[in-house]
Amino acid sequence: MKPDWVREHVISGEARPLKIGNVTRALADYWREHRNQHEDSCLRVCTMNLVVVTSEPSGAAGLGARLKELAPNYPCRSVLVVRDPETEGDLTGWLSPTCIPAKEHQAGSEQLIFHAPGGGERIPSLVLPLLRPDLPVFLYWIGGPPFGANFFERLVEGSSRVLFDSATFPFTSALTQVLELVQDRYHCEQAFSDLSWGRLATWRQLVAALFDSPGAREQLGKTRRVEVQFWTPGEVREFAPGPLLMAGWLASRLKWRSSGSLQRADGVWESSLASEGGPIRLRLIPVANPDPELEGRLVGVTLACDGCTFSVHRQEEDLQKMTSVVDGLAVEIDHQLRLQALDEAHLLGREFEQLSRDPVFESSLRSALELGGYREVARA
Repeated sequence: MKPDWVREHVISGEARPLKIGNVTRALADYWREHRNQHEDSCLRVCTMNLVVVTSEPSGAAGLGARLKELAPNYPCRSVLVVRDPETEGDLTGWLSPTCIPAKEHQAGSEQLIFHAPGGGERIPSLVLPLLRPDLPVFLYWIGGPPFGANFFERLVEGSSRVLFDSATFPFTSALTQVLELVQDRYHCEQAFSDLSWGRLATWRQLVAALFDSPGAREQLGKTRRVEVQFWTPGEVREFAPGPLLMAGWLASRLKWRSSGSLQRADGVWESSLASEGGPIRLRLIPVANPDPELEGRLVGVTLACDGCTFSVHRQEEDLQKMTSVVDGLAVEIDHQLRLQALDEAHLLGREFEQLSRDPVFESSLRSALELGGYREVARA
């Protein structure tokens, strides 16, 4: 891939070529020139550092514009690195600044974009010196990360919070390596999260709300079957991260123990769980949907107990509408809620609000991997 592809398909708005090794001076020159040419001052504002690395060029298409959506609420210095492992050549860079109208002045933030051919060994020495000191560093990796690679480890060590999107991983089993990072004592100063986990936030809230009443909570100990439905555009060869994390969340919060890994039968993944109230049957059920953008997104969650059923599901006529139903209790529930469409910018914004580790995510990930049959890693 040529650098021109990055300029055309990744960068949004103004783009000034950068000389590698002279980036800091180029930034200072740009803002000085801007002040001299514009009467309305544009104040440089930076509350954090954001480093975004794509595993391959295709993951970077349109990324510059998507990241600029974050600038009004999260002014930062963002460094976007488009890895191109199939190409050899020199590093190429651009500066793409943004000025955002404010009450008394414009707030300016900076986006640095680099095309990085080759294996990636040059990336840490390029990126780390460009970060603003004494500010948190968020590392967002798009695609399957090169776990274990020296340059990847250096980027992780230089970050405050590391974000993945397991929906872009080539295999769900790569979640085991995310857990290895979480459990690595050498990474105890870093926090880790997954955008697939963020997409489940509304689902987790709605499922938890089904059990607000004391009578409903009493039924949890009588759970006999759990079903998680998710979309797939075609034949499913591996369960998706989203439904697996949802099942892991239920198991970790309710102290259900995996008594067997998920096995596929008639297109459905099934497993058994052990609880104080007795055995529970877990089913991950794929539902056909031709839209590849919706692959792995949840369709419904059902908990069947003795004599009653609790469920949250999308409406068929409007997929952004959610219906919560409690059937079989003395006081039944049937109400609707519109599901907020969370794009990449919204999900990242939520992650930027938290610097500390998320113990609920970590325990849910551990339980999810036990359900998936990766017990050796989950119990390490």
